[in-house]
Amino acid sequence: RATVYLAMGKSKSAASDLSKVIELKPDFTGARVQRGNVFLKQGDFNEAKIDFQTAVC
Repeated sequence: RATVYLAMGKSKSAASDLSKVIELKPDFTGARVQRGNVFLKQGDFNEAKIDFQTAVC
């Protein structure tokens, strides 16, 4: 669903959905990377960095 939100330009809704996914499955790397990209698009570089670093580790 987050991917559809992104395609529709609804990045806040996408970030919210991805946060729920990460809450349920913290080790889901794909969700972290995608949420990091959303944060990057929103200009929230600090949050993006945290997600990217967590995805790599």
